[in-house]
Amino acid sequence: MYLIYWDACVFLSYINGEHGRVEVISQLLTDVASREGTKIVTSAMTKVEVAYGSAEKCGRALDPATEDAIESLWDGYECIVTVEFHDAIALDARGLMRKAIEEGRKLRPMDAIHLATAAWVGAKEFHTYDPRILKYPVAGSYKISEPFVGQSRLPL
Repeated sequence: MYLIYWDACVFLSYINGEHGRVEVISQLLTDVASREGTKIVTSAMTKVEVAYGSAEKCGRALDPATEDAIESLWDGYECIVTVEFHDAIALDARGLMRKAIEEGRKLRPMDAIHLATAAWVGAKEFHTYDPRILKYPVAGSYKISEPFVGQSRLPL
């Protein structure tokens, strides 16, 4: 199984229709859905982080269409799998946060949960748009990058 971990900001970029990002994310969803043995994974905590779109936040008015779009991420794509948060991931995340302190870095709890979850499931890639995580040196089974599409990006 080839697993690609998505940070919550990838889903938010998709929901918000961010130019230059939504096109890549849409293509990735299509590519992954068409490849057997490949999945996009994320923490169940992402469902909390992806609570509203940027227009809703700025306008302080909720839009049922945005809520439907958010819900369709979890129900409409068989290629997206959520991973339950549990003690093993919590302990790994705490360890990452403690290690970050030793290295003079700061790692926020949700970021640590995402990084630990990706390692726990054995993801090969970790996609994010968060500049702090893009710079984070993870010694693990996955590489951290912005989402991308290309000829050789997914195994056949």
